[in-house]
Amino acid sequence: ARTDSPQPADTDWLAVAVALLVRLGALLAGWFMWRRKQDSFVRMAESPPTARIPRIEDTLAPHVAATPIPQPAEIRPQVTLEFKPERATLSFTALTVKGTLFIENRGQDTATDMHMRATMISANQDQATTIAAFFNQSIPVEDNILGDAKAGEKIALELEISIPAQELQSYSVAERRIVVPVIIADLSYRWSGGQDSSRLACLVGREAQSPLGKMGPLRLDLGPRSFTPLGQRPLYA
Repeated sequence: ARTDSPQPADTDWLAVAVALLVRLGALLAGWFMWRRKQDSFVRMAESPPTARIPRIEDTLAPHVAATPIPQPAEIRPQVTLEFKPERATLSFTALTVKGTLFIENRGQDTATDMHMRATMISANQDQATTIAAFFNQSIPVEDNILGDAKAGEKIALELEISIPAQELQSYSVAERRIVVPVIIADLSYRWSGGQDSSRLACLVGREAQSPLGKMGPLRLDLGPRSFTPLGQRPLYA
């Protein structure tokens, strides 16, 4: 019987064929992987990934972004006026009020070239018009030169003002004749940034030992006399 078996030449050819197939397969696999990488690179180049870029204010802490930057306070004088009455005297010829006018510079700059005008009227229905005329310098009143007031300085001036008896404007209340004095003062001054002024208008009356909301008026029907203790209340005309 005859058995077919591969000859040596056939065996060599088969080995070469198998090797070529393996090599071709490796090349095809490498080309396929390279192609996938190229396609992936092209897709990334055409559609780049998006990312949220934070705004500057998002990177700041909330309390830092919301806190305003403090502005330096303006350095200037701040002059205040306060009158403390001590005694009122009624005579046949005039009503006189004595007291102390306190001028205080609560600012941080010197008030220079201070000039003060002061007068007294009696309360009446037209007092607002009279006070406005005084501040507008429509009423002639002597101008007093006071000099300067440094920052933090407090000046006390003795003040004595009279109204002639014939110019007093009084009221009748329950068969009583009464009068209410009104002290008015206007202080003008200069400073390194310009000029300014301070104003005062207050009622004067009899004060109780324990001050109450209202003061007592001065009586004219009892004849000449002195009134004490006295108090004052700011008047907004």
